[in-house]
Amino acid sequence: AAKKEKRKRKKKKLHISYEDYVATATLITEHVRKEELKGNNGKKESELTDFCLKVQEEKEEAADEQKLQMMKRKIKHIINRLIKVDCVLQVINKEKVENEGVERILSVNPNYDPDCANEFIEKKMHERQKELRKEARQEGKKKKEKTLREKSKKDGEEKELPGEDEDKRKQMEEEEEKDRRLIKQVLRQGKK
Repeated sequence: AAKKEKRKRKKKKLHISYEDYVATATLITEHVRKEELKGNNGKKESELTDFCLKVQEEKEEAADEQKLQMMKRKIKHIINRLIKVDCVLQVINKEKVENEGVERILSVNPNYDPDCANEFIEKKMHERQKELRKEARQEGKKKKEKTLREKSKKDGEEKELPGEDEDKRKQMEEEEEKDRRLIKQVLRQGKK
């Protein structure tokens, strides 16, 4: 019984899709940049988190408390990644945070170029498309081999089914079109 309680207390693993990460990161960096252009010297982390939560709430009309907590965790995780891994955000008051435990004030790294980030996103999406196509081809080959084996068992001979290549080609074209739409959507979100 004690083991079950410990498992329940553990936080659920956090899964963030690449698209969600890019959209949230773009939202954060643009918001901080706008504040800096107004003359403010950075933005408090809690204010950034609240801003992102409001935007997320507007997108999803009925968000329950548990979902809001999960979104807040994701946003905090993304902010930490933008600071520590991507170096897009920087902590202005680092000494005060370490010595006095004051809340972090964040600003966008002056070397960060959002246009280069969009090129990086496009490159990643293109690589993902290649991976998806390769996976689809491999799955198609496996399905084809399986159906041929099953058919050869029934008929006692090996024959290819007509129109399979045409169906695969159409499926690949549909997947490519979906990927193009996704790229356009990500780029539009990045420009906003």
